[in-house]
Amino acid sequence: MSAPGPHPSTVEELNEALRLYRRTVLKVVALGVLGLPACWGLSIFGTWLKPPYGLYVYGESLATWGLIAVVGLLIAQLWWGGRQMGRILSDPVTSGTPTIGVMTAHMVIAQRAHAMGMKWTGFFGDLQPVRKG
Repeated sequence: MSAPGPHPSTVEELNEALRLYRRTVLKVVALGVLGLPACWGLSIFGTWLKPPYGLYVYGESLATWGLIAVVGLLIAQLWWGGRQMGRILSDPVTSGTPTIGVMTAHMVIAQRAHAMGMKWTGFFGDLQPVRKG
């Protein structure tokens, strides 16, 4: 028995995958940008609660626990976004390793769009037909 060929995607599925890709990238950036000042705030708050060295929980400061939470949220967001894109695209790489699949999903979308005679118009754009001539 031969391996099944690539899933024939529709333009609507590819546009939905592009929307999920944009949303995932923007959420990861937002978590990174907002998470680091939150950790800095936790550091100040821990020092305010127990001067001069700060509050420690299980041997780690509040800032360290905040950083662990931010990294955990970043990985969870990448995993969840990759899983959703893998489900829409029916791509074995994206479905098998969702966190890494987020980084390769745009290439899968571009390959399938090119096969249909479509092109991506940029990060915030949807697929458009390729102009002939």
